Amino acid sequence: MIRKDVVLWAEWSPKMIAAYNLKQTGNNHYNGPCPKCGGHDRFYIGEKNGALLFNCNQGCEFKQLVEIMRNDSTYPKQQVTDAFTRTPTRTSDFSQPLYHERKGVELIDAQLEGSNLRIPILDASEQHVGWQTISPDGTKRFDKGMQTDGCFAVLNGPVEGTVYLCEGYATGASVVAATGRPVIHCLSSSNLPKVATVLAKIRPDARLIVAADNDNAGLDAANKTGLPWTAPSQTGADWNDRHQAVGAETLKTELMLNLKQPGATKKASLLVKASDYKLTKPEYWVEGIIEKDALTFMVGASGCGKTFVATDIATSIGLGVDYHGRQIKQGHVIISAGEGQDGQVARLRAATEHKGKKLEDADIYLAQQAVVFADENAIAALCQEIEENHKDKIAVIIIDTMARAMVGTDENSSKDMSAFIHQCDHLRERFGCSIIIVHHTGHEGSRGRGSSARYAAADAEIIIKAEGGKIGTGGKICMSFEKTKNAKMPASLYFSTAPLSLFDDEAEAFDTLVLNAVDAPEQANKNTKLTTGETMALDTFKAAQWAKNPDTENVATTKVELEEWREHFRRQHTGNTDKSKDAVFSRNRQDLVNKGYLTVENNIYSLGNMTTS
Repeated sequence: MIRKDVVLWAEWSPKMIAAYNLKQTGNNHYNGPCPKCGGHDRFYIGEKNGALLFNCNQGCEFKQLVEIMRNDSTYPKQQVTDAFTRTPTRTSDFSQPLYHERKGVELIDAQLEGSNLRIPILDASEQHVGWQTISPDGTKRFDKGMQTDGCFAVLNGPVEGTVYLCEGYATGASVVAATGRPVIHCLSSSNLPKVATVLAKIRPDARLIVAADNDNAGLDAANKTGLPWTAPSQTGADWNDRHQAVGAETLKTELMLNLKQPGATKKASLLVKASDYKLTKPEYWVEGIIEKDALTFMVGASGCGKTFVATDIATSIGLGVDYHGRQIKQGHVIISAGEGQDGQVARLRAATEHKGKKLEDADIYLAQQAVVFADENAIAALCQEIEENHKDKIAVIIIDTMARAMVGTDENSSKDMSAFIHQCDHLRERFGCSIIIVHHTGHEGSRGRGSSARYAAADAEIIIKAEGGKIGTGGKICMSFEKTKNAKMPASLYFSTAPLSLFDDEAEAFDTLVLNAVDAPEQANKNTKLTTGETMALDTFKAAQWAKNPDTENVATTKVELEEWREHFRRQHTGNTDKSKDAVFSRNRQDLVNKGYLTVENNIYSLGNMTTS
């Protein structure tokens, strides 16, 4: 039963929150500046058995706080202080909250001795050596004469699988609440690297991650461990602060998304002498096509065969076999496909069998559902899966399609597109892999849909087209290159398709398609009349050549930048807007390249064989 002279939570907490501008940091937990010593969030109120509890975590005396609240007239607090005027003496129900209550965490692998927490401490041989005691005000002490170097406490054991290391008890309890994983409480920042060394020896199979405080001592300790680490983005915060602010579910996401590799806080010089940079040749997963550490868009209309091409590339990398005569570097391939798992598996199995291998031999992994990049929980789960099973092995992540990965956002919005690109870059930089994004063309059929931020951010863009009929009925697949990262623009590649029969678990046959590389088609277009649009595009290109180099003897060899050509086309075309003119220009520009009338390298165009022969 609550005594009559106790200040009731339900009655007085709303008034306290309003009067002292307190912010919610947990369930019935509120913090703000202390009426006595100020600060940011030192003053705390909470609830216990219906009573209002309060204290200052810097140790301001209870009686002083009550007196200040009674007499302080700086702010309109009279309604609040009246309650304490009716409470002449401190009652047992009105005591300071216990440490773990104030921190908003459950009591995990600790004992209560009166109002103090008692935490058992182990040494490097995992023998009990003494206790850490934490009082309600946060004061911490160890048994007299107790060894602490390299010693630790285990929260939520046993110590196996993914294990987090942290400085303090409350931080550890918050990480347990968010992840359900075991946590090693290392007693202090200076002791954290020593404990990391101990754990690496006694638990060599465990995957250790440091949940660091975001202050100089915490980040320095995290880097000294040589382990992956994660820290809150807010300077000065620890993971208990974040737990109280955002809750356990959001905390789980933040822990994974903020994960850094050893040495990530080491400061590099902003300015480096240009001559100190070393020139290196581009490195590839697929020679001349899929560059390492690159964001590549594979763009094409529906039914053009772009998913077959992506599958063909995936199986070569995952199997370690050449890609139609081109060298590859083997690695794990992850596919996030949103358009039917059964169809994806059938294409993969057919492609591997066509290469003389079995799908079971391929390091290819399918997401069971499309990863939505706007969902931080989904990205965090993907990162965790890669960290645990594919770290240092992953080559390529294939996203098929961009539309499925951007569900809930607008691909025409530069803000949403930039956010999507940011998540792709996060994956690429974190795991040292390449990203291939399968994407649909817009209504004009020659360029990818959506905001121009997509094309600007791309390291490379591959255009997939069906030529000579529909895929599977005699049509061929053309792979041309619109943009490359560091290398020379490759020549277009061509593939024919062939049916391949597979059998399901019930011995029922079904057909899919596989790709065979073929020679580029004969220049049959040479005798084919250009369309009106293609003719205008070619004429305006020649006009741009002449404007750049009026020398009639050398004008044919003059190279023209894309924007120079585009301006000439805009001036001649009768469209209503630059946007509509650019759509026509883009389509006919690509057709001239595909037919051999022009060649292109890094958006610089020259006359091709069709116009010079």
